[in-house]
Amino acid sequence: MNLSVGKSWKVVTKDSYDNHAEEFASFASICRGKMRKWIEYFSSQFAKNALILDMGCGAGRDALYFANKGLSVTGIDFSERLIEIAKKKVKSGKFLVMDFENLSFPENSFDGIWANASLYHIPRENLPDVYKNIYLVLKKGGLFFSTYRVGQGEMFTKEKRGEAILERFAAYYNSAEIKNLLNKTGFKNIEFESDLIETGPWVRFLARK
Repeated sequence: MNLSVGKSWKVVTKDSYDNHAEEFASFASICRGKMRKWIEYFSSQFAKNALILDMGCGAGRDALYFANKGLSVTGIDFSERLIEIAKKKVKSGKFLVMDFENLSFPENSFDGIWANASLYHIPRENLPDVYKNIYLVLKKGGLFFSTYRVGQGEMFTKEKRGEAILERFAAYYNSAEIKNLLNKTGFKNIEFESDLIETGPWVRFLARK
């Protein structure tokens, strides 16, 4: 994949988040579109102290919501700067700098996995392996939530987030593609819903292990 001369998709995206962490944290502090409804429903599916993994936790907005609902949240992100912000925001949470492609958790670690606007940064060809790792660390019967940008192909984008212009890698999907990948991984009870916000069309998926 030769989308950026001299730098990989991962380096470009990570550097952009690290260099503009404060601006992105400010922009991402608001739940847009149907996100409030989705996070309320997801949280309602768990008993108190259930173990939740927030993949791509960013500055900790969603992790804070989970913690306030009495859930035990672990947040991961590959941006050191965003993890620093999340640690200050959510004192009861556990936050780790971690690559989605190298999840270092034991099998069956989490009751739920929340991946909001994060997995679309993974190249399309790599997503099946990421799904396999997610499946392994999720407990049997566990709930997996994820959202994706709707469209075709993959590219580097330059978009304004707050006062900053972020350059990031983005992969685009249609609902059938994601549903097929989840099925192949072994997920069941798959459902999806579309949303349209200022950053474009999105689709969210819920699935059970």
